[in-house]
Amino acid sequence: MFSAPSGPVRFNHMRIINKFPLVADQILGKTIFGGISFASVAVIVMFLLVMAEIIARKVFNATTYVSGELTEYCLVAIIMFALADLLKKRQHLTVGIITEKLPQRIRDVADFIFSKVIFLLYCAFLTFICFRLVWESYKLHVVTASITHTPIWIPQSMIVLGLLILDITLITEIISWFCSKSTKKGEI
Repeated sequence: MFSAPSGPVRFNHMRIINKFPLVADQILGKTIFGGISFASVAVIVMFLLVMAEIIARKVFNATTYVSGELTEYCLVAIIMFALADLLKKRQHLTVGIITEKLPQRIRDVADFIFSKVIFLLYCAFLTFICFRLVWESYKLHVVTASITHTPIWIPQSMIVLGLLILDITLITEIISWFCSKSTKKGEI
């Protein structure tokens, strides 16, 4: 019924190289969308917390006691979960004063080295340091000094998760860059 292919089976690495950016982009897109969705919910929660505090102070001459702290946690979530989306859409800040005078090919390589490779090394180091901080906070049962006594590892873990998404985005961008160069080289 099924026949084995005649001759040696050849591994088609170009097919994998060509498909990687598409598959990685789909998976990463869903991950980034999840992060942006979480950040959007954090914006709404932050708005509601601020409004509740304003109403409590103006109408009831009281305070919620927790809105300031929870708003800070929301702000961390908004920033950290939006980073990968900014990078993917290339809306992050770049310094073009030096690179704009370079030829396009050198500009592309400089952009790759500084915006991707060095940034990945920095982010990976930052992720490692932040993960150690979260782990120590978890092991030592560190809580906030506020009325909520929130375990501090919970808001700290938002930093680590945001950085992990950013790290994965950078790794995917680097691999996609090499795949595009490999594809172009194969076409020549």
